Amino acid sequence: MQSATQQKLVETLIDEGCLVDRNVIKELQHSDVKTIQQLSVKPMVVDTEFLSQLRQQSHNHDTAEQKQQPVRVRETDHSVATSVEIQEYRSKEEKKSADDFAQYFQDRYERMKHILRQRQDLKEAVSLTHMPDNQKEDVAIIAMVSEKTKTRSGKYMLQMEDPTGMTKALVDEENGEKIALDEVIGIVGQTGNDIVFANEILWPDIPFQGEKATTTDDVYAAFFADTHFGSIYQLTKKVRKCVEWLQSNDPIAQRIGYLFVSGDVVDGVGKYPGQEQTLSLTDIYQQYSAFEEFINAVPENIQIIVAPGDHDAVRMGEPQPPIPKEFVPDTHNLTNVHYTSNPAQVKIHVHDNPVRVLQYHGYSYHRHIDPIPSLRKKAQEKHTEAMKDLLVRRHLAPTYGTIQMYPEQQDHLLIEQIPDIFAMGHLHAADYGVYKGISMVCSSTFQGETPFIERMGNVIDPGKLVLLNLRTRTPATKLL
Repeated sequence: MQSATQQKLVETLIDEGCLVDRNVIKELQHSDVKTIQQLSVKPMVVDTEFLSQLRQQSHNHDTAEQKQQPVRVRETDHSVATSVEIQEYRSKEEKKSADDFAQYFQDRYERMKHILRQRQDLKEAVSLTHMPDNQKEDVAIIAMVSEKTKTRSGKYMLQMEDPTGMTKALVDEENGEKIALDEVIGIVGQTGNDIVFANEILWPDIPFQGEKATTTDDVYAAFFADTHFGSIYQLTKKVRKCVEWLQSNDPIAQRIGYLFVSGDVVDGVGKYPGQEQTLSLTDIYQQYSAFEEFINAVPENIQIIVAPGDHDAVRMGEPQPPIPKEFVPDTHNLTNVHYTSNPAQVKIHVHDNPVRVLQYHGYSYHRHIDPIPSLRKKAQEKHTEAMKDLLVRRHLAPTYGTIQMYPEQQDHLLIEQIPDIFAMGHLHAADYGVYKGISMVCSSTFQGETPFIERMGNVIDPGKLVLLNLRTRTPATKLL
């Protein structure tokens, strides 16, 4: 049990925006906390490794001869070169038919089947029409979940489909509760009379990675989302502080090479009844003009990657196309500004050792976690738990209805290429985690608590930049 003193030290670090590893609580000293408070950029996580490095640096600082360093003015050209390669979604707006939805789910099934067949237990998976006729025979199948009901015994009965047919599967309570509708899974079990008794449920998941993708250069990526320009609740002072810091001589600010803005850059117009009462700018073009003023103030040597969200001037159906030039004419053609789709795969530092970033606004978050109680509980405590769950399922919105879908020939929300970094917004709170070598970044916001957020009971964490050192993949936060 931690003492009152240790608890106070932990609370101080939490107020500074740090997560504290339980293994270091007993080791924390007043000098450690004081040193952290003096840092211009705070660590995202205070763990044993960080504490050791902090004390070593403090020791070196105390014993080394102190020399007055000349003030460095940030130059136009960054000392570290940057490069971006974007794989995004683009298509023409057109009316969709039932056939388009059928093709969309067919594509999802076939690509997920290919991923699942990489698993040893599913290499011999059979189609539903080729399941053994005899009962109590071992079988492996790959199919989509079309229905899920809980039985009196607590187990779950699934209706499974593939292009050849349908069957039922009986699954234990623990696994059954986790299964999402419309996702493609593998089942290993035994046959019954038109049923599979599941012994094991296999999700596509992320295979174990080798070494993390890191850059040779000491360069940072910064992440935020949900700036909501045009809202009366926008934290304008925080926006100004963000620009001032990026323009400053701070040694870390000068190493920022990439800035990811993950959606809802403006508050929008007509997004919900009565919204006009919460707007400082009631014209959508004025909102984007204010956003462009912000973008133009960011040093031009920083590559800025901007994705849309549900408040932006694009369709609600996902995948969403990039914000049109019509709304951002002054920044659309800038060489360091990249308006991408939602979601988008972005490679950064391509000229060195490329780091792949999956950027997604995150609108599916709440509707995905709500039907799964165990996930909802974990995600409310730590948002990256939901991001991890989406990686396990290899899909950003597995269940039909969690988002407004815009069906294409290909399911662009399927996570086929494994990212090095998964960046998301929408939740208005900063968080960081790692899953099988993938850095998961949940971005903060520049909007204060709105009446809607208050009614929803969401806890926001505004005014933070999440920073990731691409050479070490070490996270940090900058409080604004």
